[in-house]
Amino acid sequence: SIGRLTLRLSGFVRGRLWLQVLVAMFAGIATGMAIGPTGGWLSPAMAQLVSNWLAIPGYLFLSMVQMIVIPLVVASIILGMTSSRDMAQLRSMGLRTGLFFLFTT
Repeated sequence: SIGRLTLRLSGFVRGRLWLQVLVAMFAGIATGMAIGPTGGWLSPAMAQLVSNWLAIPGYLFLSMVQMIVIPLVVASIILGMTSSRDMAQLRSMGLRTGLFFLFTT
């Protein structure tokens, strides 16, 4: 029966993060294909509206990741540079780090 199958599958998925990620990824792909403009379930205008609303959590998640990662990277660079006692090495490392950030951001 469906109830037993659901219970068995939920027991299999629980505790396996990699499987949860794969299931969510395939569910997202299927949803995107179904409600996309070429999916045929929605008109192109409605598909655009729905996709804009569904994109909001993704944008929020990426913004939160940036709010966490950027300060961690800056703090790691500062900590690494201040651990050096040699002034010439510190100057060289600071120049390379500054140029790296200048050209990659």
